[in-house]
Amino acid sequence: MKLLLIFGIILVTSLQAINADKHVVCYVPNWLGVDMTQYIDQGSCTIFVIAFGTMDTIGNVDKSDLNGLEKLKASNNKVLISFGGYNAGSTYFGPVAATDASRKTFANNVLQFVKANNFDGVDIDWEYPETADEKQNYVLLLQQLKDTLGSNLLVTVAISADVNKYTSIKDGMVKALDYIFLMTYDMHGSWDALNQGINFNAPLLAASGKWSSDYAVNNYLNAGFPASIFVVVVPFYGNSYTLTGSATTPGSLGTWAGTVTYQAVCVNFQSWTVVMDPVANTPYMYSAGNWIAMENSDSILAKGMLANKYQLAGVMTWSIDQDDYKGTCGSCKWPLLKALNAAVGRGQACDGTSISTTTGGPTQPTTAGPTTNPTTVGPTTTLGPNTKCASAGLFKYPPDCTKFYNCAAAGETPFIMDCGAGTFWDDSVKTCGTECV
Repeated sequence: MKLLLIFGIILVTSLQAINADKHVVCYVPNWLGVDMTQYIDQGSCTIFVIAFGTMDTIGNVDKSDLNGLEKLKASNNKVLISFGGYNAGSTYFGPVAATDASRKTFANNVLQFVKANNFDGVDIDWEYPETADEKQNYVLLLQQLKDTLGSNLLVTVAISADVNKYTSIKDGMVKALDYIFLMTYDMHGSWDALNQGINFNAPLLAASGKWSSDYAVNNYLNAGFPASIFVVVVPFYGNSYTLTGSATTPGSLGTWAGTVTYQAVCVNFQSWTVVMDPVANTPYMYSAGNWIAMENSDSILAKGMLANKYQLAGVMTWSIDQDDYKGTCGSCKWPLLKALNAAVGRGQACDGTSISTTTGGPTQPTTAGPTTNPTTVGPTTTLGPNTKCASAGLFKYPPDCTKFYNCAAAGETPFIMDCGAGTFWDDSVKTCGTECV
């Protein structure tokens, strides 16, 4: 199912010329216990980012934890080492960024690490600087890294989809950085399953007009960040839920509760019911009491084309190992990565689709909400035992604003969920708030 005309991009079925202007960036974890270099085509990503290097709170870095991934380096790509990640956060970056001495120590150690491995720069994934002091020190750290590494090596960052975390330090970030990797995922997940029910990890658009990949890019461009610095990051994983009675809980499928990779569930595409959501441009699948919001080649292609729509620097994935790189689920290996490349004119997706990108001027960001006006409908308003869902999602429960409908799929019987004590369903933002509206 192709939902790609919303971008006004021409779909063709023959191989197009490679778009050398757009990057395809790939995070590669170094903790997998699998030699990914035996499966990866070094030309499939223009930049590989090894995640993560080890650091301490005084600026030292471990120079021996690459686990063979330095072999990804080739003449037709760049390789960066990333520091940080979800488990690092301010615990490590806070002290390192706090003083001029610790910033210089870290920057000098990073430079030695990069040179020793013939790498091309560093990526900083601080999740996230929150206080005013942390934000100021964050910029100072980035500036120190750029001053130390120089113009021939890259300094990049991965940042949240929430622009409010960075508007106050925009100018300093833009001055210090070569690229910003915008993580347009984790819009919903296991943390809000109990209150908000089933939802998509990375919808292209959202019925509420908020918290989608398109919405995140728009917010940053409207805040004055230059489009040319952004690389839009899309996930190769999705959200998993278990529906039991009226309760929605994080699903047990996958490595982590509530999170499941494409590689782990693509084998179920033939046996589960799979539906492409017309608003999110993202598929969901369900069987018995399990409901999963997943990605496929079509959804990755659609999200990747944001780079063309807004004239961004490129596309990126977290993370490359989550794709079907062995071809377990079909005759074509790397279906998501090939779709991501196809989105920016770098070859064909597994089904032969390729994109002819234009050289016209950038599309102006919208000032609010999604760029289309999708029509969405919730459960029927006729109450009773025969009430059915018209589509998947969360919807108003007309008799009682302390409750809401949770729909797993069109045609299914909706679950009636309770908002938390003292809160009420607000259908305009699809969450429980402080007023009954």
